[in-house]
Parts: sequence; C-alpha cells; structure tokens
Amino acid sequence: MTTEQSHWLDDNTDPEQHRREIQGAINHHAARKAAPDSADVLRELAKVEAALAAAEEHLTKQNEANAALHLSERVLYSPLTVAVVNARESATKIRTHLET
Repeated sequence: MTTEQSHWLDDNTDPEQHRREIQGAINHHAARKAAPDSADVLRELAKVEAALAAAEEHLTKQNEANAALHLSERVLYSPLTVAVVNARESATKIRTHLET
C-alpha cells in the first residue's frame, strides 16, 4: 500500500479535506473530458465522415435499385439520403475549418 493509499484510509484525515481532494480529482477528470484537443476532434470528425459516406453509398444504391425495380430512368433520392449527404458535407466543412 502506498503512502497516498494509506492517506485515504487514515482515520485522522479531516473529512472536509477528504471531500475537497475527491472533488478536486473529479473536477480534474471532468475538465480533461470536457476539453478535448483538436486532434481528438479531428479524429472523431473523420469517423463521422466515414460513417456518413458509408451510409450515403448504401442509401444511394438502395435508391438506384428502387428506380431500376420500377423501370425508371430517373432516380428519386429519399429525404434520408439527402439528409445524410448534407450531414457528410457539413462534417467535411467543419473538419476543413478546424484544420486551418
């Protein structure tokens, strides 16, 4: 057992000091979670873009297959497909802005 661990178990520790130390540790952890660095944000945006691109590809193929099923020369893209395309484009713009 380390000195630090025994400190937490010491009956002579002031309860208020103990509470402050625990709260300080919680606040430190929350601050680290609340303020990701730009590299983390860019990585997460890249994941979002990849997921949206895969969804866009899937939905586009589905819309094209639906048009072929109905022997239509014109593909009508669903509102979901359009929303996914717009979301991917927005994610790309945000990433580009953050990289500059």
